[in-house]
Amino acid sequence: MRCPPPTHYSLLATHYYSAIIRLVEPEARVGVFFDRDGTLTVDGEGYVGDPARVELQPGAREAVALLKGAGALLFVATNQSGVARGFYGEEAIGRVQARLEELLGVRFDACYYCPHHPSEGQPPYRLECRCRKPEPGLLERGLAEWSLEARRCYLVGDTERDLVAGRRAGLRTVFFMNGSNVEPSGDLRDFSTDSLVVAAEWIAADAGLERAGN
Repeated sequence: MRCPPPTHYSLLATHYYSAIIRLVEPEARVGVFFDRDGTLTVDGEGYVGDPARVELQPGAREAVALLKGAGALLFVATNQSGVARGFYGEEAIGRVQARLEELLGVRFDACYYCPHHPSEGQPPYRLECRCRKPEPGLLERGLAEWSLEARRCYLVGDTERDLVAGRRAGLRTVFFMNGSNVEPSGDLRDFSTDSLVVAAEWIAADAGLERAGN
């Protein structure tokens, strides 16, 4: 079974819609893919399908505002096996995304998610797929849909599987130390920090972005 097409959640609508490919010179475009749980939000107990449970990581609001103001495209790329496990439906991911954007004060350009699990749940969600990180499918679809070059894009995550997915897709990778994880060994990350603001500043500098107000 093929993975479902990537979907995007609009804060101004209650439905999902397909992305529009925008033909703009790739060299001028920088994309930043954020993991959700544990990176942008505090990863509490269980699976988050209730918008009321969304809690931002310190500095998340400032970090995304910095990158948005500098002209980067912003994406969420998240594993959501809670769908496969039957804890919530795919529509819950959209509601959580809407709450996340409300708290951040920024609208993401797209939210990509994988609802599958290789061994839990029932078809069509129980399957081996290429969109579940550490596979790079979510990132590759984002690159293709938005006509981006991997070398101009970044993955920010808090787990080794995030970094592996980023590496496999050819992205620059940033490891976020959230206080409850362990920094991976090896060369999976280009930069590590315990501050999302510092991560955003590093990305802006590395990509040669002009920060708003500068």
